[in-house]
Amino acid sequence: MKFKVGESASFSEVITREKIIEFARVSGDTNPIHLDSEYAKTTRFKRCIAHGVLIDAMISRILGTRFPGRGTILLSLSTKYLKPVYSDTVITVKVTILAINEDKPILTFKTEAIDQSNELVAEGGAVIFFDEH
Repeated sequence: MKFKVGESASFSEVITREKIIEFARVSGDTNPIHLDSEYAKTTRFKRCIAHGVLIDAMISRILGTRFPGRGTILLSLSTKYLKPVYSDTVITVKVTILAINEDKPILTFKTEAIDQSNELVAEGGAVIFFDEH
């Protein structure tokens, strides 16, 4: 394998209201905390928040399309959501190789999501199978 422990990759994206609405449509998760501003005002968050798994989708995206990229199959993903993400927040996801299985093409990653204030909003790990063909 051509990877090294400690290698990492990241990308940033603005989480817009439109992306949250589209994610709700695709996922079927129409919880009003994500979509209904009047309802959200009555909650501890005071406004609509993005789906936590929208961050997971960004992690899946970087693993599947950028690093390692083509041939990646996600075996497991674990995420702890630390802070809410509101619309119009810039989120940077970062994946870092923690371990390389020398017998099989399996990589273990640390995953992080950081907002534009440089605050950690989610962290966890991922294990992927990498088919080099």
